[in-house]
Amino acid sequence: MKFFIPYVEGREAEALWNRVRAVLSELSLPTTDRRIQALILGDGRGEHVLAVGMSTPDCDEPILMILEAEGLGIFYACTDSNGVEEGLPFPLGLSRHGYAVDFDPAPRQLH
Repeated sequence: MKFFIPYVEGREAEALWNRVRAVLSELSLPTTDRRIQALILGDGRGEHVLAVGMSTPDCDEPILMILEAEGLGIFYACTDSNGVEEGLPFPLGLSRHGYAVDFDPAPRQLH
């Protein structure tokens, strides 16, 4: 799936992605440049999906982006009021059965 941020398109999406990462870095929460579409939260009995565009059970807002914390083995789910416009993102760890699903890589530019 191609990278997207709900409600934002093109260059605005890129600017928002970079702004949120910069703010988190300033808060000592640096992130990788990995673009994550979903987290599969496995518990050994089944899988639960938490994806960009889906509402979170905790605040009933859609997830706008999922970021990988640098060097911590956790992820940040960001909604408008948790990590994007205000507040802090939801930190999420994965069990040994869980995994992250990346967006499709951007096409390579030929020069």
